[in-house]
Amino acid sequence: MFKRDAIEKKFGRTIKNVIKELSKQIETISIEPDSPCPNCFFDSSTGKSSGVCKNPPGHPNYFKFGRCPVCKGKGVITQENKVCINSSVVWRGANSSGSKENDLIFNDYGFEGRVVARLKTDICYLNLFKSCDYVVVEGIKCTLCNPPIVRGLGGKHVLVVYVCSVDKFKDSETIKETSSF
Repeated sequence: MFKRDAIEKKFGRTIKNVIKELSKQIETISIEPDSPCPNCFFDSSTGKSSGVCKNPPGHPNYFKFGRCPVCKGKGVITQENKVCINSSVVWRGANSSGSKENDLIFNDYGFEGRVVARLKTDICYLNLFKSCDYVVVEGIKCTLCNPPIVRGLGGKHVLVVYVCSVDKFKDSETIKETSSF
C-alpha cells in the first residue's frame, strides 16, 4: 500500500510538471443570463431598449432621447466570465485518422470540416469546464465535444477535454495538421 501511494504521488507531480511545461493559455468563457439595464426601460414588444431613461437629469448616465449609453440600446446587459488556464493542446483535423490507443474516436458525422483538439489540464478545473459555454484555444472558438474525463494513475491526476471548433473549415484550411493524438 505504501509503495502504491508513493508511486501515485510521483506520477501526479510528474504529470503536473509536464502539463505546466508544455501548456498553452486557453480561455474558458461562461455567459451569465441577461440582466435588465439599470439605466433604461426594456420594451418587450421590440426586444430592445425603449429609449427612455430611468435616472433623473443630472445623473452621470442620464440621456434625453436616443440610445442608452450603458446597454447601447439593447435593453439588457450580458456579461461573460473569462478564466485563463494552462492546458496542453493537441490538434487533429476532422478528416484525419483516429487514434488507435485509448482515446475517443470521432467520425465525420456532424464533425465534417471541423477541427478537434484534445486538452489536458489539472483536475481542479473539472467544474469550470462543466459549466463553461465555450472555450477559446489559440484564438479559435471551440465547444466541448464530450463531457470532461478524469484520467491518470488511480483515475485522479489528469483532466482530458475534447473540444471542436465552432466554425467549419475546408480541408485546405485546416488549422493544425496532425495525423492523430
